[in-house]
Amino acid sequence: RLLGVPEVARCMSYFPVVVRTEHLRGLREHIRSLHKEGLSRMVEVLAAQGKPWSEFNVLCSYLYEFHRREYSWLFQRSEPARANDP
Repeated sequence: RLLGVPEVARCMSYFPVVVRTEHLRGLREHIRSLHKEGLSRMVEVLAAQGKPWSEFNVLCSYLYEFHRREYSWLFQRSEPARANDP
């Protein structure tokens, strides 16, 4: 939705995450070019629409899609939680 690419992981589970500052700038530029709005405005739009989002998932998805070879990645596969799980 926000990036126009699939979400690759629930990145809140993968700390620490070290990011190059120029990639943060690139993320903001990508969102602006895609939506013709800045990140702050897009967050307001998503909130008004009741659409959940995570800044960590957005960041990781952007980095994975556009800068994958510049980082080391280690993801752990897990099964989705079921309704009756404690």
